[in-house]
Amino acid sequence: VIAIDQDPAGRAGDRLFNATNGAQVWAKHLANGDQAVVLYNSNGANHVAVNVTWPMLGWASASVVAVRDLWARTDLGKMQNGYGVGSLAPHDVVMLRVKVVSEA
Repeated sequence: VIAIDQDPAGRAGDRLFNATNGAQVWAKHLANGDQAVVLYNSNGANHVAVNVTWPMLGWASASVVAVRDLWARTDLGKMQNGYGVGSLAPHDVVMLRVKVVSEA
């Protein structure tokens, strides 16, 4: 997580998605071409589903993307189309590092 903050590109993150139910997606381009993604539930009372799609990040849906959960320090696998959390608790966050493995 510190490496994301101190990435040499020095770019800020941008909010890509903001739903009325509180689901938000934020992303930051990293110097090596990876992206840091935050799935955030800004809803103070309810669990919500939060999803990032690869087109939100500028990638084709069919691209194969390696997904790593930075908080859990776990590789989640290689995925197409996107990644989502079905039930994110109020004010909870999932922080990911995503990298295109093969383009569609």
